[in-house]
Amino acid sequence: MKQMVCALGILLVASAHATDVYMASGGNDSNGGTSWSDAVATLAGATAKITATGTHNIYIKQGTYTGAEATLGFTACTIQGGYEGTGTPGLFTSDPTNTILDGQNLNRILSITAGGAVNIRGLTFQNGKATVTAAGGGGAINHNAGNTGPLKVDRCRFLNNSVVTATTNLTIGGGAIRTGGHATGAEITNCVFSGNYVENTGTNGAVAEGGAIRWDNGNVAFTLVLRQCEFSNNYVKTTVNHASSVARGGAFIRTRGVVTLDRCSFLNNNAQCQGALALAKGGAVFITTADNVTAQITNVDNCYFYGNAVNAATADNGNGAAFQHEPVTATNNTAHRVTMRHCTFDKNDTDRQAIFFTRTGGQATYPGVHTLINCIVSNNNFGVVATGGVSATANTTLWYQNAAGNTGGTGTITDNTPVSAPVTPIYVSGNDSDSGGNPHLTTGAKAIGAGEAISGFQNDIDILVGSEVNRPTPLDVGCDQFNWVPVSLSGFAVE
Repeated sequence: MKQMVCALGILLVASAHATDVYMASGGNDSNGGTSWSDAVATLAGATAKITATGTHNIYIKQGTYTGAEATLGFTACTIQGGYEGTGTPGLFTSDPTNTILDGQNLNRILSITAGGAVNIRGLTFQNGKATVTAAGGGGAINHNAGNTGPLKVDRCRFLNNSVVTATTNLTIGGGAIRTGGHATGAEITNCVFSGNYVENTGTNGAVAEGGAIRWDNGNVAFTLVLRQCEFSNNYVKTTVNHASSVARGGAFIRTRGVVTLDRCSFLNNNAQCQGALALAKGGAVFITTADNVTAQITNVDNCYFYGNAVNAATADNGNGAAFQHEPVTATNNTAHRVTMRHCTFDKNDTDRQAIFFTRTGGQATYPGVHTLINCIVSNNNFGVVATGGVSATANTTLWYQNAAGNTGGTGTITDNTPVSAPVTPIYVSGNDSDSGGNPHLTTGAKAIGAGEAISGFQNDIDILVGSEVNRPTPLDVGCDQFNWVPVSLSGFAVE
């Protein structure tokens, strides 16, 4: 992603603290970890030095590291990669390609079991693997229910991490990150998730969730923010033909809590199942909610969904190629709604809908109304489908070449002031039928200046975290504001 390029490779200076642990490829876990010359060799060795409450730091020198799963079980800690290995602690780069934690497909990389705030920056987590026989997951990071503090991850890469099981009747998830049960939520920014997966080969009720991230916050409405992250080629898969076998959320699943997706790209993610009875839901994103919890809101701004898919043995068993929202509404759920603003959904699947709004449970009416504002929905099979008494409103949406129709289902979808079909290509690719993984608009596109006014609406997909600025008016439709280079950004932001 262009915006990541601007954020990387910057040298910064950090100050040392009394509870610092140093880690370097030439170190030894029998060392004390008190300086670069006394560094430990593995992340497990570093976390083992943290044996008391307090504010801790783990400084990691540039290099590639392997080793056993690390466990962090005390209070606040920052884990920072990219150090040059001199000073106290000295210079570091925020580029995650320089510091790699490799699970070698042998073990999970990090488990956070208790304590306070955890901050992780400037690292690549690759080939972490959790082979589980009980419900859980997190191939790279498992931030589990024992932790009461927030998790913040910034400028990291998660590559080819996985969670697998062959155990019967098991729900597993979070190929890269599983997080849940936390008092103050999580924030993940400027990260890349690619090639992560969850595969459940167990029998009967096999469930695979969240190829990259599984967010489960219990019956509480706490907040997860995903900001300016890229999710590509992640997947979930089940292999048993059973009615309770489900693969959902090829890239991301939220089972409870409040979620904001801001300036994220979801490219070629997939939910897949085998057999005529099994289900696949949410090729990129699947959202559900807990019963008896109010206001579990989902906000999606300036996001791009391209090439995502659900693969099921029958078309009716696969839904929501890009995005599916399916709350539990048995008794008391209110205001479980999705708001999508300035998003682009292009070429997701060939035989299912891009966006699917539905529900499960016995509540007579569904109180939430989902909203799309200033979005592009193009080159999908169906655009938006609503069922189960669910209602949605689309304001100033550009619909284009959705083969089976723009809207459908037994629910109610109100299409207000749709943008007329373009007479020139929408995308900079020059191809009406395929944005090609690039959501930027081309000269003369009908989306330019066609959006309804949203007071104070910020950013497009390229605006860097920390450089937020209001979009100029008139607003364009979709995640790109054509030919816009805000004064506050460098020339790297030029499209």
